[in-house]
Amino acid sequence: KDLPLHLPDQGVPAIHVASITLRYKFCSSTVARTLLFNARKDQTENYKTLLATFELCKETIKPGVPLNKVYEAAAKNLKENKPELLNHLHKELGWGMGYEIREKRLVLDEKNKHKFHSGQVFCLRLGLENLQSKQQTYSLLIADTLIVTEDSSEVVTTAPKKQSKVSWNVSDEQEEEAKPDKKEKKKPSDAEIKRAMENKFGADKSRHMTESEEADKQKQFEERNKELAIRRVEEQ
Repeated sequence: KDLPLHLPDQGVPAIHVASITLRYKFCSSTVARTLLFNARKDQTENYKTLLATFELCKETIKPGVPLNKVYEAAAKNLKENKPELLNHLHKELGWGMGYEIREKRLVLDEKNKHKFHSGQVFCLRLGLENLQSKQQTYSLLIADTLIVTEDSSEVVTTAPKKQSKVSWNVSDEQEEEAKPDKKEKKKPSDAEIKRAMENKFGADKSRHMTESEEADKQKQFEERNKELAIRRVEEQ
């Protein structure tokens, strides 16, 4: 059965974080997304900043690079673009994954000097917590599972995370449903269809009847001439 969909009230901001972690045999995977409903401008801008920082950190993950460079890249980007968010950044930005869902010695923090190696699996997990927006406290989170390749890294959890793909304005959606489609053409009535058919085919019908009448007259003329010819033969 289809479960009822519970959406926030119109115009009321609501931030939801969804996260799932799975382990199959010797492989683990994690993905997390933030869903924005009726988000305020500052909330949207904070999410865009977090997403840009996430992409920058992803580009940092390469073989031979120390793990703490990921945290350094995130901190530097926030300082340059939105320094007020730095104190809200999680202290751990992910960890290595394998048989264990979280490898303690491969945590992505500001101190870990271990280096990335090709073939390793990592969870890149960036979050901002205890953010404020008009007396509303909320958090933002983005997480993906990556595989370190020979010269970079590849994301294997491809759920959308672009701001336009994870944002909804409930009031706008309902208004759009209520508005009639301006481009939708009014269907003609049966009477209008009949009138149009008569206008289109009326001349053809009249022409057809005229030709039929002329054919009947021609036939009658030929039959009359035939009768007269027989009479003359008989009189001779």
